Amino acid sequence: EASARDSNQATTCSFIGRVLLNHAKLLEEHMATVQLEDGEQEAAAEAIVHQEVAKQKEVDRQLKESEEALAHLRAEMRKQEEKLQQDTKESIAMEAARSAGEGDLLAMELEKNACEVAMGAILKGEGDVSEQDRQRHVGVLRTVAEQQKAEESLVATLPSLAKTPFAERSTLQKMAVDMFQECFTKHLQDLTTAVATSSDAGKDRARASEAAQ
Repeated sequence: EASARDSNQATTCSFIGRVLLNHAKLLEEHMATVQLEDGEQEAAAEAIVHQEVAKQKEVDRQLKESEEALAHLRAEMRKQEEKLQQDTKESIAMEAARSAGEGDLLAMELEKNACEVAMGAILKGEGDVSEQDRQRHVGVLRTVAEQQKAEESLVATLPSLAKTPFAERSTLQKMAVDMFQECFTKHLQDLTTAVATSSDAGKDRARASEAAQ
């Protein structure tokens, strides 16, 4: 009986040993599978991380390029704005110069015309002149004579010349007329030259303004 019992126990122990051994192998295989899966998952996770990093780098690169392009565009816009402001200032300056030149030209032409009319009326006795116009012509000739540095004694004869008819003038008055004629003729020549110069300058400014536009 004891021998039979020992034999049964040995058989049972052997069976349990084989079962445990099989479980151990199964456990090892399961652990190996789990480790493999963990390794694959880790590799997959690392790949995803690399992909995301690469995507972020690409986004950063594109963002940097966009910022550089925007900065370049802003710089170009500033240059264009500065150029536009400069062109506008130059255009305004040229227009102002042209307007001033045209005003000066008109003033010189009016002065030249007034001087010619006054010379004809006072020095040559041309036309039927009213007392008011006579005084105005005397004022024009007096201003011109003073500008030409004529002697005060000569300038003082203008009122009497204006009142004395041309045919009734004395020898001294005729001499005064000749002196005035020389003085005023020089002034008219200066005005004519100034008018021509101003006209040419005005044309140059007009051409420059048109070219700038």
